[in-house]
Amino acid sequence: MKTQSLASLSCPRCCGHLTTDRTDVPPVSDDDGRELREGLLCCEQCGELYPVICGVALLLPDVNSWLRSNYYYVVEAIFSSGGMGERMAAHLDRQGWRMSAAPADNYYELPRWIEIFLSTHYDPVPAGSDDSSELGSLLARQPTVFDVVADSLLRQLENGGDKPKALDVGANVGGMSYRLAGMAESVIAIDTAFNPILAARRIQLGAPLPRKTIRRYVDGLRFEEVALGAFPDNVEFIVASVFDLPVDGSFGVITALNVIDVVPDPEKFVDLLIERLDPGGLLVLTSPYSWGSDDVPVDNWLGNNELSSSEALKTLLTSKGLGIEEDLDFVPWVLREHQRWYR
Repeated sequence: MKTQSLASLSCPRCCGHLTTDRTDVPPVSDDDGRELREGLLCCEQCGELYPVICGVALLLPDVNSWLRSNYYYVVEAIFSSGGMGERMAAHLDRQGWRMSAAPADNYYELPRWIEIFLSTHYDPVPAGSDDSSELGSLLARQPTVFDVVADSLLRQLENGGDKPKALDVGANVGGMSYRLAGMAESVIAIDTAFNPILAARRIQLGAPLPRKTIRRYVDGLRFEEVALGAFPDNVEFIVASVFDLPVDGSFGVITALNVIDVVPDPEKFVDLLIERLDPGGLLVLTSPYSWGSDDVPVDNWLGNNELSSSEALKTLLTSKGLGIEEDLDFVPWVLREHQRWYR
């Protein structure tokens, strides 16, 4: 976590100010003091403690329960990203972080899927380019959803003044965040999954350990290493939820790509985004509307037998006072698992 980011973060429980001064785990920073690699953030109002592990701040209201459920995922990330100090390990042990009765089953945290998402978000070669079939040729001509959104935002911002502050909700491994970074003053990127956020920090910010390549899978164990260039560094990545957003202030641009169909209450989700939107700000939502009752109760799905999900979302947005500046339907979203498999 960037040390300068602490001033804009708050407790997800009570919105109190956070400090590193009132804990028994001494903060560990890099040599120039700009990056907090490990430590505890303490709320000055309610006293709740939030760990910073491998440079990633975990700012969730029930952080200890989250850690217990995600113990194995976090441990694996720590092992590959420089390790953990004894005092932090002792603190987490006191919180019982090894004691989950029901470990999380979250494919977003799995190493193989991290690699697949990294390729989808960062690979400069379009999916399908190494597939000689007609389908491969068709897929290779499709723009990524990130580039479609970025182009749309540039059209909307081209006559604007100062660069806006941006919030990227459901950032995953940061593909939209780095595209936002070029057109925004600063970007806060949040996700409730730890390993994608850690991967994004390593790629874009080089912390806690830099990562300069991604894998493009061919099949089985075979993959090609793809080199990455330099990235803007005006992004902060944190583990957090928009339902308890631990960030002060509002934003001129908010993006939420493929998130609305996996949150338990889509209408409340929209309300919370609007609350944090500057007057005249831009809210960008994309979704395949792949509703599933495991994520969203059926009664909360947008749309019904007479109204499609996309129409229902537009109706919802206009009912809350937003104007639809641009509406693009059937934007391609291609997830390339390997040379012969796409979603």
